[in-house]
Amino acid sequence: MSRPVAVITGVGRPVGIGAGIARTLIADGWDLAVSYWTGYDDRVNGGAAGLDTLLEEVGEHTIAVPGTLGNFPCAITK
Repeated sequence: MSRPVAVITGVGRPVGIGAGIARTLIADGWDLAVSYWTGYDDRVNGGAAGLDTLLEEVGEHTIAVPGTLGNFPCAITK
């Protein structure tokens, strides 16, 4: 059986919208690719410790990809 997959950006800290979405989707059976921006996280969140904390919770079906939303090209079709 395949699992649905989601890409969530801005998941560099264990609290916030991105982390909440990640926890909810993992609990609902999704696989995740989460992104974080080290430059921002180092200034605001104290570095990768926040991401490490979140990945301990949701890491089994999650990959972490460094970068910003601009690193994820996508097409929107109607």
